[in-house]
Amino acid sequence: MSQVRTIKKYSNRRLYDTEESSYVTLAEVRQLIIDGTEIHVVDVVSGEDITRQILIQIISEQETGGQPMFTEELLTKMIRFYGGAFQSVFTDYLGKTVEMLNNQQQAYHQQWRDMLNADSMASVSEMTQQNIERWNEMQRELLQMYGLPQRNDKD
Repeated sequence: MSQVRTIKKYSNRRLYDTEESSYVTLAEVRQLIIDGTEIHVVDVVSGEDITRQILIQIISEQETGGQPMFTEELLTKMIRFYGGAFQSVFTDYLGKTVEMLNNQQQAYHQQWRDMLNADSMASVSEMTQQNIERWNEMQRELLQMYGLPQRNDKD
C-alpha cells in the first residue's frame, strides 16, 4: 500500500484530493479505498479527522442501492451492542472476522491461480481445511481473550 492520501472536506460538503489537486466525489473516494489507497479525511474548518464519518457515509450509500450487505436483523443486533458490556468484544470479533475474510479471499485467489496451473483439486480441499482451522482458532482466541466459555468443537 502507498502512503496515506489526504482528502479535505470543505464547508460546502465538497471533497478535495490533495494529491491530485482536484475535487472528488464520494464514489471516487470509495474507488480509492477499493484500489487499496489509505485515506485520511480532514474537515478544513475545524481541522477534525472525519475519516470515520466519510467511511460510514460510503457504507450508507452502498447499503441504499443494490444488494445490501447488512440485513435489518444484523443492524438491529449491532445497535444492541452499543454501550453494552460486549461492545468492545463485538468490535474486536468483527474486526478479526473481516481481517480473516480478507486474508482468506487473497489466499483463495492465489489457490485458484495455483490450481489452474497445477490442475489439482487437492489444493482446494487443503484450502477448505485451512479455512476451517483458522476460523476455529480465531473463535477460540477471542473467547479465551474475554474469558468466555469455549464450545466443544464436537458440538
